[in-house]
Amino acid sequence: MTQEQFDEALLEAEKLRTGWKISDDLRDEGLELPGDVKSIRSLLYGPYGHWNLFDIYLPKAQDGKEAILPVIVSIHGGGWQYGDKELYRPYCMSLAQRGFAVVSFNYRLAPEDPFPAAFLDVNRMFAWIARNGERFHLDRNRVFIVGDSAGAQMASWYATLLTSASFRELYASSFPLAGARHQAVPFTKEQYGEAGIAERLWKDIPEDSMVPDERTGFTVPADRLHVRGVALNCGVYDVLTNMVNEVDSYFLHFLGELAEESDSRKLTLKLVDSYGHQTKDFPPAFIMSAANDFLLPCAEPMADHLKALGVKTSLHIYGQKHQLFMGHVFHVNLKLREAAVCNDEECAFFRSLAADSSS
Repeated sequence: MTQEQFDEALLEAEKLRTGWKISDDLRDEGLELPGDVKSIRSLLYGPYGHWNLFDIYLPKAQDGKEAILPVIVSIHGGGWQYGDKELYRPYCMSLAQRGFAVVSFNYRLAPEDPFPAAFLDVNRMFAWIARNGERFHLDRNRVFIVGDSAGAQMASWYATLLTSASFRELYASSFPLAGARHQAVPFTKEQYGEAGIAERLWKDIPEDSMVPDERTGFTVPADRLHVRGVALNCGVYDVLTNMVNEVDSYFLHFLGELAEESDSRKLTLKLVDSYGHQTKDFPPAFIMSAANDFLLPCAEPMADHLKALGVKTSLHIYGQKHQLFMGHVFHVNLKLREAAVCNDEECAFFRSLAADSSS
């Protein structure tokens, strides 16, 4: 990407960030955060400062004793260019009210930090859970992933990594990734301390997770946690067909607008193509869209694809065409009755899988 191309991509990103933030603030205006949820705020899971912050939400124990809980890891959406954990705080706290521990995290965004930055951050987050789960009341044997929009793409990608040996081998053999670039500045643990950041916020980061992108391998903690199910909300999954071939600018900015037919581009496309590596071992999936979701055409093909592989799959399309408010990622609008219905049904799906894992 030339400097001129980057400047154009950044201007486009800043326009959408401003517009979407205004819209999201209006959506959440007046919401009160629940009092029956405990928050553990702004822990660190990696070297990239603000971009590697995360929160844990726990339902407050009725008997004063906090149990080890099934955990939902939320991967926020935003076209790979927008969003953070603060935006998803009301939504994630509402999931915790349904009896789950919930992890919500920042990750680096394009175009400033293109592929593989966000993917490496997702893996760092799961590595932190694999190492520290029980001490924070997170059951590593009952992990669930929710993602919406771009976050649903990343959720399906990471679920594939956890369940496909061939996909993990591709990553293991490809990293460190030559030419990986990012604007975010990495810290060491010592530098976190020198910056006055409390040790309790960063001391539990696994040492491997502190290695900067350009030197890091890609080791997936598949043997140290068990993802029992995923909820894929209003997402895109076959990215080569729907995003690359259709020339989606958001996704191309995420890829870094690599030159056509270059070796780097060919490898990058292989690394983002989780769809072609999914197997019967992919976790049970709750796939959701809405009548006026612009990504509705992606939902049923993904459900059919997983069913053909033998994966337990539940497809839900919410709302009617005349309900214009039933659009993209409606489920994070906690003022909607339909959002409560959807989130209740997703959590019920997860509970059934958690119960199966205990029997």
